[in-house]
Amino acid sequence: MSTTVAMASGASVSMEAADVTLYNPDLRLVPWLQHLGRRTHRVIQQNLWWTFGYNAIGLGLAVAGLLHPIAAVVIMTLSSILVTGNAFRLRRTASPEALP
Repeated sequence: MSTTVAMASGASVSMEAADVTLYNPDLRLVPWLQHLGRRTHRVIQQNLWWTFGYNAIGLGLAVAGLLHPIAAVVIMTLSSILVTGNAFRLRRTASPEALP
C-alpha cells in the first residue's frame, strides 16, 4: 500500500489528492509519519476487536436473559472508557524530534 505525501507549499490540487500533507518542509518527518500511522492502525484494530467481542458476548447474554440491563450499562461504560484509554495511548508516541 502506497501513501502519497504532499508539501503544504505545493499546489492545492496535490494537497487535495494526497493522503498526507506536510505543513513542515522537513522531509525527515516521513518516517515518523509512517511509525505513527502503523501505531494508529494497530490501535484501531484493537479497539474494533474489543468492541466486536464485547457486543457479541453482551448481545448473546442479553438475548438469553442472563445479563441485567443495569449490568449492561455499566459494562458498556467501562468498554467505552477502555477504548478511549487505548486510543489515548497514541499521545505517547515519540515526537519527531526524539527519533534518530
